[in-house]
Amino acid sequence: MTRDDASASTVTVAWSTAPGTAKAGADDASASGTVSFPAGTTSKTVGVVVKGDTAVEADETLSLTLSASTGARPSAAPPAAP
Repeated sequence: MTRDDASASTVTVAWSTAPGTAKAGADDASASGTVSFPAGTTSKTVGVVVKGDTAVEADETLSLTLSASTGARPSAAPPAAP
């Protein structure tokens, strides 16, 4: 995940997976945690276990829900999806 500024303070945020087209438990393992961005850091990686299968199917998606941030102010609008 990325933050849009590299402020002089540490920012901590809670995260959890949220279903998309992937089925929690069948296609991925539900996950959650917290991540801290030390001062000057703009990017962090979180891990989610993806369960492979042999079914022929379209690409599947999941989302991350962010909550309980400390040391940051929320953005006015979420960034556009890539």
